[in-house]
Amino acid sequence: PLLAMPVNKPGSHHWQLLLVMGLPSLASAVARGGAGGGISAAKMVLLCSRGGTLAEPQKVRTFLQHRYEVERGPWAGEDLSKDRGPLPLLTPKAPQQNNAFDCGLYVIQFADLAAGDTEAAASPPSQWVTPAQATELRSVLQKRLLRVLPPDVRELVEEARGS
Repeated sequence: PLLAMPVNKPGSHHWQLLLVMGLPSLASAVARGGAGGGISAAKMVLLCSRGGTLAEPQKVRTFLQHRYEVERGPWAGEDLSKDRGPLPLLTPKAPQQNNAFDCGLYVIQFADLAAGDTEAAASPPSQWVTPAQATELRSVLQKRLLRVLPPDVRELVEEARGS
């Protein structure tokens, strides 16, 4: 299982994708008091189309630990909020956008690819998303959204676009 979270960088309009992998392994290891190899399978992977970092990874770890406690009871493992704890943050080189506004399109593409292959998400190929693919995705999404809009709203949008 894979948890994919779009993350907005505080103080900016930039979006990144945070993948959390191996949580069932981590939870099983904690339930066994840390025994077994499950802890090493858990990791967070940040995919950022502008080469950024996750502002506060410990908050994500603390949230995940809290959710575990709500759903399963006391956390018996090592504190997840530690930077060098059992849930490392990896920041592989991800494809980079060439403008200041396509980050959301990259997040959608990253999530789509990660959902199909979590191993590829851990080490994304340099051509996972290209600027041309982001432009194409924007066009596809615009067409899809226009099809589902009520006719009066669609007219306003098309008028504003000059169509």
